[in-house]
Amino acid sequence: MRHSRLAICAAGTAVAVGAVVTGIAVSDGSSSKASKVGYSDNAARQAAPATGQATDGTAAAQYKWGKPLRVENFSGKAVNKKDWELYDDPGKDKPGGEKTKRRPKQAAVKNGILTITGLANGWSEGMAWHKGIRKYGRWETRVRATKGCGCYHPVLLLWGESKPAEVDYMEDIQDPNRKHPNFFLHYGNDQQLQQQVKVDLTKWHTFAVEVTSTQVNGYVDGKRWFHTTKSNAIPRGTLAPTIQLDWFPGDTRTHTGGSMQVDWIKLYKA
Repeated sequence: MRHSRLAICAAGTAVAVGAVVTGIAVSDGSSSKASKVGYSDNAARQAAPATGQATDGTAAAQYKWGKPLRVENFSGKAVNKKDWELYDDPGKDKPGGEKTKRRPKQAAVKNGILTITGLANGWSEGMAWHKGIRKYGRWETRVRATKGCGCYHPVLLLWGESKPAEVDYMEDIQDPNRKHPNFFLHYGNDQQLQQQVKVDLTKWHTFAVEVTSTQVNGYVDGKRWFHTTKSNAIPRGTLAPTIQLDWFPGDTRTHTGGSMQVDWIKLYKA
């Protein structure tokens, strides 16, 4: 979920209407009013699970997106604060059960890998990529997450800067084994479209999202698993890509840590 300086949009249940595109079930279905963040696992599975292939494929290669406009390889010794906004947040007054306490020291760069570490007491981090901000575009990220507390949600998302919108193109919820990431497209008055894919997030995978004036698509390892042309669900303002490890302590009775890693993130013209 979005946890920037903007308002937070809550997640909920949705009923997906499945289709099959490039061998993966995708969603272009109706949505319902959102319930509290951290919905039940049964609700998530109302959308027929799809299966992604554990390959090194990318959507950029599969669909010939060409040369990226921006690339972040995390090649330095620390997060480049000129390109990234690191969140600093004590974790108070958050709606929907999200209680993450954010501080820059929880995000580290080493050997070309960004690691965000969440502690058992809720200290974690999130960060927004200034150079990746764009109204319409294609964003692709290579990511993995360790097994850990289901109270931690690894998230890759775009949040709307000028209009209410949120595109979670990879969010793993209430899932200590990291096997069922979701795609959430939030829009309107707490409405959403949703799809889930079966992927082992403890291994490296590439997740991509494409936003144009007429459609939103989600990809994993070069295969499309989310698609909609629902006009009132498509974001109309500029979108900022972020990487977050969010803490929802109400999701589990006991709390331990968790972590996620990012190898690179790239922006392409749509």
